[in-house]
Amino acid sequence: MSGDPSVQTAIRVENLVARFGDKTILDDVSCAVRKGEVFVIVGGSGCGKTTLLRHIIGLLKPASGKVFVGDTDITCVDEDGLRRVQRKLGVTFQAGALFGSLTLGENVALPLQEHTDLPPETIDLLVRMKLDMVNLAGYEDFMISELSGGMKKRAALARAMALDPSILFFDEPSAGLDPITSAELDALIVQINQSLGTTMVVVSHELPSVFTIGDRVIMLDGRTHKIIAEGDPIELRDHSDDPVVHAFFNRQAQQEDSEESAHGF
Repeated sequence: MSGDPSVQTAIRVENLVARFGDKTILDDVSCAVRKGEVFVIVGGSGCGKTTLLRHIIGLLKPASGKVFVGDTDITCVDEDGLRRVQRKLGVTFQAGALFGSLTLGENVALPLQEHTDLPPETIDLLVRMKLDMVNLAGYEDFMISELSGGMKKRAALARAMALDPSILFFDEPSAGLDPITSAELDALIVQINQSLGTTMVVVSHELPSVFTIGDRVIMLDGRTHKIIAEGDPIELRDHSDDPVVHAFFNRQAQQEDSEESAHGF
């Protein structure tokens, strides 16, 4: 994290340790997300990317360490305090988590109905506005099963934006999309970030998307359970001296040494 006092921090993770049973997933992980940036978490399969995201959102409690969202340490607040913080966050999960029994408009309206006292006509107006922002104007009455994969991703984004969150989280936003649809979603994410100044935290393994949308990345390593790289993704691709980091960002196979191969790691 830069020492520039003009840089404001939206999220701060301090010495986070995450375990499931006796298995350590993340060990002494610290990072900070700057307000208004697109911050991407990358790394190999099983390295703990989504685990870190879920700790930042408050869905998981760390074994030790702290997670600050704004000025609030969400690891030590009560349930009401955590819910107050979470209402300021928008989350899109990999599978979308849309309700198939509801129309698209009803899906987007849900957070507004649950967390505000706005009259129905105002909620309807806000739903139309959010859908227009993700290029789904006119689809309010469509069922989720009638939408394409890319449309479902944008629908989930519209719902995540319903309450005007200060931070948006994406878990593998491009997963399952063809290259053209993925590029369109990337462009939409960049557009929203630039037009609204929304802070974004993205888990992704899609390097074209990472290079397109990411202002900064951290790379988690499944062997050490730590962050092994941080910075501009293109700079890391072109100039990293770490062979593991260089191989990852350049899509190069890593040659395992004989000891690792013998132990099946």
